[in-house]
Amino acid sequence: MLDIRKWLATVASCATVALTACGGGGGDSSDSTSVRVVNATLTHASIDLLANGSMAASGTAIDSVGGYASVAAGSPALQINDSTTGSALATLVPSVGKDSHFVVVAYESGGVVRTTVIAEDTAAPVAGTASLRVFDAATDAGAIDIYVTDPAADITTSTSPTFSFSASTTFQASGFLAIAPGTYRVRVTGGGNPADLRLDMPAVTLTNALTANPTFVVPSATTSQTFTFSLTIKDVNGTPATDTMQVTTDPDDLVFTSASFKRGGAEWRVRGDAQYCSANNLVSVYWNKPGASPVLLGTTTPTAALGVCSFDFRLKNTPTALQPAAAGTVTIRSALGGELLNRAFAFQ
Repeated sequence: MLDIRKWLATVASCATVALTACGGGGGDSSDSTSVRVVNATLTHASIDLLANGSMAASGTAIDSVGGYASVAAGSPALQINDSTTGSALATLVPSVGKDSHFVVVAYESGGVVRTTVIAEDTAAPVAGTASLRVFDAATDAGAIDIYVTDPAADITTSTSPTFSFSASTTFQASGFLAIAPGTYRVRVTGGGNPADLRLDMPAVTLTNALTANPTFVVPSATTSQTFTFSLTIKDVNGTPATDTMQVTTDPDDLVFTSASFKRGGAEWRVRGDAQYCSANNLVSVYWNKPGASPVLLGTTTPTAALGVCSFDFRLKNTPTALQPAAAGTVTIRSALGGELLNRAFAFQ
């Protein structure tokens, strides 16, 4: 199964500065084209690209993108091999024009390596705008909708999603959408069902054509994620320069110490440790209220003392609606991805 968090919503923001390569590098023959490989497989640590039976690009590591290689234009016979065993994983015969740039994305679905080809010669958007494109490689996810909205927007009241993909057994890509620069919330739901939330990226920043510092706010997640970014910058003469980098997240590691509710004084107290002592790592405490959705009791910020990062949440004179009638559980989440589910609290 493809990791939906890595590859379902690879967002391309193309301006004069562009995420997802807009060209550059590659061959020097008028009858050639430039190709590179993204290794988005789950089980192949390194892959090679062969063109017409010859090695074109070797050793593209998992969760990374290789450099451009020159191959014959037209309909080259391409093959993806496992670098270690040399075994063929996939073959394809794309139709590519000369002096162009494209990427072969190798990914896994249902234990089978599949490929798709994406053209990378993308025109810059109109000044003062950004261009947004979404790729869907989660072929086992069924039909999905993508909402790109103001961070506070309620998608259950939206008239329609920003992008929609039908159920498909092949990689899909949207067209480019011109959009005003700013910070957006990107949510992926089941097709036609905004309540079926599959992915929530709370802050994706799209910049305009005059900005040379594109940013990306990593979405909170309880497991480590690797994001691969390709950045192309064009100067005033239109000459491009491309570079690629990877960012791997390290979610917060929360440790539960104790939780209690004292009827005398109506006081909640929840304690534990966190990996990150930062003003940005807000810890939220929820009471798993019986017969209802979890209720937010409040938040606190971890602090460091004697080399230990800990939090001590206290809520005194608790409102009646937040007072339990018996022992139960709480859930604790941190802004940097930590999560402790259904931890018992003492009822005193």
